[in-house]
Amino acid sequence: MNIITLFCNIDDFFLAYEKWQAMHCLPKEIPPEMRGHPRKLHPSEVMTLLIAFHQSGYRTLKYFIQDFDKTINLKADFARAYYNRALAKEKLGQKDSAKADLEKAKKLDSNVER
Repeated sequence: MNIITLFCNIDDFFLAYEKWQAMHCLPKEIPPEMRGHPRKLHPSEVMTLLIAFHQSGYRTLKYFIQDFDKTINLKADFARAYYNRALAKEKLGQKDSAKADLEKAKKLDSNVER
């Protein structure tokens, strides 16, 4: 299964789950967005990144990101690799580098959204 299909399946699940949770669970006193720092990634993006990482066979997220680096070096106009690397770097807290990758992905493909 490719990363886009994986993300679509996970996103569909989270959309349905959030609706179910809103109907069946008690409201929380403090919404998750208000605790600490506001979240930047939707849970479906985080889950997609984690599943792709675990399916890849890598033991560390650092080497997983380096694989995206190799892909970018081989095909510098591959917007999806920049986007995926931006997600991984954001998860590691490398915000400036993630932002630069995301901007590059947007330049290469206007359909990349954040």
